[in-house]
Amino acid sequence: MCRTSEILGVGQYVVGNSAITADKEFQSLSVTAQNWLDIVEVRPNDLLEFFKQKKDEGYRIVGIEQTPVSTKSNIKKKFFDHF
Repeated sequence: MCRTSEILGVGQYVVGNSAITADKEFQSLSVTAQNWLDIVEVRPNDLLEFFKQKKDEGYRIVGIEQTPVSTKSNIKKKFFDHF
């Protein structure tokens, strides 16, 4: 997801625990994207307040998930048509 976020040009990549960025599997999958993204730690209990703050600052929140049962979407069509 980190690599995908870099490609899509997200402003911040939010993680629940910044220690994940030191994980070898995370680093392998991110393909150095973690070096170029603004990675911010927001603990799960603080997410609602974080979202409210970002909304007040004029940001849009885009969520992406990837699971074994995720539905394939046409993100290019749905996402980029808004810009």
